[in-house]
Amino acid sequence: MGPPSSPRHPATPAATERISSQIATFDYKRSLVGFAAFKTHRGFYVMSPPVMAAHNDELASYDTVKATVGFQSDKPLPAALVTKLVRARIQENERAR
Repeated sequence: MGPPSSPRHPATPAATERISSQIATFDYKRSLVGFAAFKTHRGFYVMSPPVMAAHNDELASYDTVKATVGFQSDKPLPAALVTKLVRARIQENERAR
């Protein structure tokens, strides 16, 4: 296993990790996505209202606020959905150069 800042997922081969506001975040050219665990719920921070809106149908069964998906630890987000959202954010960050 590589150092803590090494990429962990093939969807984000060039991303770096950091902790920001007690949220584990991945950066690629700018903030990409984040994860956090709280006592009563978990959060996946998409950090993009347009990406959330584009995937509204797939996110309908989750608690969402602006650019955040809330979920319970016993009902994690499907990996395919997380990958799809991360790839959408990568494309968004690429266009924003």
